[in-house]
Amino acid sequence: MSNLFATEQRESYNSSMNNLKIRKHDMSLILFLMILFGCSQSSPVSAESFSPGEEPASYTDATAYTRPAFTSDNVYDSEAEIDAAADSGTAGEVVVIADGTYTDFNRTFAGSGNAGSPLVIMAETPGGVIFEGRSTITVTGDYVVLEGFLFQNGYPADSKGALILSGDYNRITNCKIDSFNDSVKSETYKWVSLDDDSRGNEVDHCTFTGKASEGALLTIWRDADVINEHHIHHNLFKDFSYNSSDDDKDDSNGWETIRLGTGTWSQYDSSTVVEYNLFSACNGEIEVISNKSGDNTYRYNTFYRNVGHLTLRQGTGCTIYQNYFDTGGIQSAGGIRVCDKNHTIEENYIEGARFSSGTKVRGGIAFMAHYDPTADDPDPLYREVTGVTVRNNSIINSMRSLVFGGGGNDSELQAPSDADFEGNLIRNNINGDGEYDLITVWYDRDMADRSFSGDVFYGSDLGITTPAGILTDKPSLSLNSHGQYMAADGSTGAPALLYLTESDVGVNF
Repeated sequence: MSNLFATEQRESYNSSMNNLKIRKHDMSLILFLMILFGCSQSSPVSAESFSPGEEPASYTDATAYTRPAFTSDNVYDSEAEIDAAADSGTAGEVVVIADGTYTDFNRTFAGSGNAGSPLVIMAETPGGVIFEGRSTITVTGDYVVLEGFLFQNGYPADSKGALILSGDYNRITNCKIDSFNDSVKSETYKWVSLDDDSRGNEVDHCTFTGKASEGALLTIWRDADVINEHHIHHNLFKDFSYNSSDDDKDDSNGWETIRLGTGTWSQYDSSTVVEYNLFSACNGEIEVISNKSGDNTYRYNTFYRNVGHLTLRQGTGCTIYQNYFDTGGIQSAGGIRVCDKNHTIEENYIEGARFSSGTKVRGGIAFMAHYDPTADDPDPLYREVTGVTVRNNSIINSMRSLVFGGGGNDSELQAPSDADFEGNLIRNNINGDGEYDLITVWYDRDMADRSFSGDVFYGSDLGITTPAGILTDKPSLSLNSHGQYMAADGSTGAPALLYLTESDVGVNF
């Protein structure tokens, strides 16, 4: 995140974070059952009724790691033995670290496996090996699996994190980092780093919870000539809190949950996939995910009560597909922010976006303003929005469902250029939730060349003169058991999407 829009980036949300005691989809389940069985309420909320909606396909996870068998000969309990075994390990070997607590464990493992037979370095019992104090594990070899470790009661020995993958085709799986925070305001620590010249690495089935210190939680570093092809999946990212006492710059910049790339190499492809993750109360800053590279895919993730957005900040040709954004109605929670070009945003569900009256950079889907790339700065931090496809998304009961020209009142900022909208569903004021303009244009920065086809927008003022391709008739809606509204005839908006919970992702201990 940049401080170019700093006056509107940091908003108070503490009171609203405490207001919601029951998850939205639990309340929706009650409503769904009442609809299904014809029950009535003593105090009617709305005259609207909804048919039972389609349910998502059953969820099956076949990607969890299967631990290899081992004998007592594979178990090492002294740090010297662990170092020797992990450094000299080869394909097919299993190095087991004995259960126990290891303090100030700062080690680099140089052993390697191969594509068909990795070197495995794992805990004797998942969660039974605990690293405390100043601890970091760095893997410089290739085809190495790290499994079953817990980091707590300390903070990383390296500013890049507690777990660093510098080699290729390595895997961090079933590991947990819990409240592993420093208290030094002038220092910044990540928790997990995939180094800039690495490729094919995997982070899966991990739990990352309780980060309250400056530094992106998971960072993918970039080098111009490397296509990373990393895979981040089935993880739980939870309770990342902004902490002003640990913010060296006092601007909440650098508190992303995931930062995929860097501004320096943002115009080169990473080709990384981020899927099947749950982001819950990740409230470090406005960019829950900060995309700063090209050809990345974000799909099948659930975002629950995050004070921020999935942000395509820099980089081209990314795909955002079938993600579920449930804001829980908390202040400053939104959906997607868009910069740069040639992205596809398709079949996502966004409900309950809420913002203060002053913010100009947040929305259900916000298309940002940009600086002229031909001016003094040829590589602007906010690049022109152009060539974006927005297809079959649903934005429900949200303030500023679509935002054009997001950003401050700066005469040098220019409007987003063009996007094609097709088959999107925007519906406001369900059950008297509130009327908000469906499209917000800031400082006359309307999108210069936009097209609509088969889009249905209803429930509030449109916010602009109705263009061809937008239908404003009231759509018939259905409602499924986890609270997703859908077009009853399936003609517009997102289909029934997977809604991940904590039991679906993260560690198994």
